[in-house]
Amino acid sequence: MVEHVDEVLGHFSHAFSQGTSLYMILLSRTNREKSPAEAEEKLLNIWETIHKITSMPGAMAAHHHGVGIARMPIIVKELGIV
Repeated sequence: MVEHVDEVLGHFSHAFSQGTSLYMILLSRTNREKSPAEAEEKLLNIWETIHKITSMPGAMAAHHHGVGIARMPIIVKELGIV
């Protein structure tokens, strides 16, 4: 993960008996006006790395406001939907 981001921030929120939410803010410097392809590639690498890491201990890509379109491929994989 370190090779993709410049700074990592985070906090815990919404604690329940089933678990808690860990909110992560990842900052990565790039100039998307000069190189939109580089910015997009960096973002996709960050997403892929995050979901590989979080799925290792059995965590899921869930959020209390829903999963959204960006997480759809991860949810499909987690649920075993082909």
